[in-house]
Amino acid sequence: MPLFAPTLPGCVCANLLRRFEERFGVIRLADTHTPIDTLIDGLAEAQLKGHWQPREASEQRRLALLPQTPALDWDSLMVHGPYMQALDWLP
Repeated sequence: MPLFAPTLPGCVCANLLRRFEERFGVIRLADTHTPIDTLIDGLAEAQLKGHWQPREASEQRRLALLPQTPALDWDSLMVHGPYMQALDWLP
């Protein structure tokens, strides 16, 4: 299962992307980009140009999702208690 599952129908996402591109003049960077990649690239470009800024609450939520500690190496992860417990919960 993907980590990011869009909650909007594809046609809604495509319409939002088209409107964003029209407003900010964003050009798709590559044909291999998915619509969400293009949207994220466009937001980054708009932010650099000063056309858009993320809300402070959104930024706080984003920062709260970032890891607080370095990742464990593979061997350590395989014997890490919380990881082993999570494996036990899988069907």
